[in-house]
Amino acid sequence: MRHRSVTVIIAVVALSLGASISRGAARGDGARINGFRIVVPASSIPHPGRANTNYFFAIPDVRTPNGPPSGTESPASVACVYKLTKGPKGCPVNGSKNNPTGGWGAIGIVDAGDYPTAKEDLHAFSQYFGIPDADFHKVYANGHKPPVYQGWDVEESLDIEWAHAMAPKAKIFLIESKQVNTDPTWQAVTVGGKVVAQNGGGVISMSWGIPAWSGERKYDKYFLHPGVVYFAASGDSGLGVSSHPAASPNVVAVGGTYFNREKNGN
Repeated sequence: MRHRSVTVIIAVVALSLGASISRGAARGDGARINGFRIVVPASSIPHPGRANTNYFFAIPDVRTPNGPPSGTESPASVACVYKLTKGPKGCPVNGSKNNPTGGWGAIGIVDAGDYPTAKEDLHAFSQYFGIPDADFHKVYANGHKPPVYQGWDVEESLDIEWAHAMAPKAKIFLIESKQVNTDPTWQAVTVGGKVVAQNGGGVISMSWGIPAWSGERKYDKYFLHPGVVYFAASGDSGLGVSSHPAASPNVVAVGGTYFNREKNGN
């Protein structure tokens, strides 16, 4: 049962890395937090009636000539925080060295738009952090490659790379959907559930959300595939669930997480 928990936790981790978006937005685009300038992309700003991504760019004020900037999280430091690996007290970014080695089944990641270099970028990410290559697959929800949508390709990159980093033995399926009013389609959620179930079960990760509305309950039926646990971004404020599908009783809501690091990464 311990190995099973690793796959489920990955959806939590992947979503949580973008979960402090509202904190950056609340301070204003370009705000500085612990030596990083926060830039919120247009696709991550919530608007009524449309889906939004959940990530921001943290640009370091001081860059290092080799390797990531001081204070930058790694798979080892994040895994330490979520107790997927053993690490030093406090899980400092520069002192945590153990990458996760577990995972099982499948992780289906539902996003909007095509990510043309997904496989190559995931390989480069894995090599950089010393992670085995992923068992990675793309699936077009309606059988046809969707267009590339601005802002969503970065969301997809975040999702697949950190899903693989936290559960390297799980199969990764990127379910690519066309947009309907900037939303991934419910067909993509259905297809993702079937794909995950056919590959040993696991989780669906939906790292996006739509501001809650009165008619959302009619979509709860899309999160009931046997053998699949559904995760979705909660709205990221830490003040409760403010978006759908996270608000569905059939979905595990994730978000509002913030790693409060000092400038030195401790």
